[in-house]
Amino acid sequence: MMSAMQFMMEKYRAPGAWALLALACALLLFFATYRLSEAPHIWYDEGYFTQTAQNFMLSGQQVLQVAPGEFVSASTVTGGYPLILPVALSYKLFGVGVLQGRFVMVVFIIAFFLAAVYLVTLLFGMRFALWSAFLIASFPMLYGTGKSVLGEVPGLFFFLSMLIALVYLERSRYRSLFAYGASAAAAGLCVVTKPIFILSLPAIALVWFLYRKSIPVRWSGVVLVVLVFIAALVPWFLLQFGTHDSLANILTFYTNPYEVTNLAKNVLANLLLFVTDITPFYALSVFALWGCSMLVRRRRGESMSPVEAVGFVFAALVMLAFLRMPGWYRYLFPAIMVGMLFMPYALWRMGEWVQGRIKMPSVASALPWLVLSLLIIAQTYQTANASFVATYYNSHMTRDLTAALNSLPPSVSIFVYNAPEAVILLPSRNYYQYIKPHPTIGILGADALQVIANGTVGYILMNKETVPNVDMSKYKPVQNFSRYTILKRQ
Repeated sequence: MMSAMQFMMEKYRAPGAWALLALACALLLFFATYRLSEAPHIWYDEGYFTQTAQNFMLSGQQVLQVAPGEFVSASTVTGGYPLILPVALSYKLFGVGVLQGRFVMVVFIIAFFLAAVYLVTLLFGMRFALWSAFLIASFPMLYGTGKSVLGEVPGLFFFLSMLIALVYLERSRYRSLFAYGASAAAAGLCVVTKPIFILSLPAIALVWFLYRKSIPVRWSGVVLVVLVFIAALVPWFLLQFGTHDSLANILTFYTNPYEVTNLAKNVLANLLLFVTDITPFYALSVFALWGCSMLVRRRRGESMSPVEAVGFVFAALVMLAFLRMPGWYRYLFPAIMVGMLFMPYALWRMGEWVQGRIKMPSVASALPWLVLSLLIIAQTYQTANASFVATYYNSHMTRDLTAALNSLPPSVSIFVYNAPEAVILLPSRNYYQYIKPHPTIGILGADALQVIANGTVGYILMNKETVPNVDMSKYKPVQNFSRYTILKRQ
């Protein structure tokens, strides 16, 4: 089997191809590393993963500290060991901090980008892979979500790795045991990295059912898939869940983490977003374009790779899952990124189809490339000037918060009130913590609130917008900056 490097060297022999790929890589690296510790600001969810990685680095356990020397299970942390362990290793090698954790995310962004280019080259060739490379490198959500220590981009990397392995499995006529094992390993790592990627499993199952007559089954390969997939899950169960975690509570959390009570109302509100706001509309447009191109190709009798079908079904399931969640566009991100890989080829095929039905001048054949060029320019401008991540390019919140916390006496205890992102910036382990991500599910450190009521903790750190559910009359604000307030015992 030709190695990946040999394959890329063979495909990118055209003059200027490597130069264009290098330019896309340079664009990606610039946006991925620019103001890394400040843009975007440190996130609430990011705090779960960073402090879990810190605790794993110190103790070898995925736990959260709620009081000095007191830890609880990280079962409600929706990021598995493929994310936590590399961040913990970075902390071990380079020290604990925002920059050290986000350095790992830069590596994942690069890995995802290279996997995307390789996959599109495998399926459609160099020309479309280069267009996909620039679409990905210029897309603002990749940096708004991907630079923070979160599971989406690592999960996407493993998802694309699975699709690449499936391409080789298909080309071996489903005989290669190595491809069976590689696809199972990537699928397992993908699933345990972030719960949304569990949807890759029904996507694979549905595509296998649709293509079952053309996919011969090698039973030794199936057995290998099961064994390798289970092997990837075992560390997740051992590290993620404690002996006191209830299976019923875990399933309740994973099926409805935001405790949505009126599902119909939530679905309707999110459906309206697809026609009233730019990001959901963009997601819908990419998905619709991709779907239409697949339909046109099928009606022409062209064969389509099951791998593309897996990506399409996965994107569809992600968009359906978005309907039951709070309308945060981060939950559409995996679907948009997967669709963006296939967008250049889909747009080109739709352009061909339109020209075959409507008499148009020959110059119209350049229209798909013009649309893609304008889109890349617009995305690059948005990433640089008008995106979520761009709003923090001039921010100094991480620097200021770190300085404020380091100015406190290290011997005096501090209570971090529902601001988990700040924990890795603390000067010592002498801290208490209360986290309330949802109304009733996943609340941690409720018992520790007593030290505030008693006035036995020296300082309190909290978000300015937080409304506390404990009496803080024994404390007064001493510092206000950015999003945070520090209170001191009177």
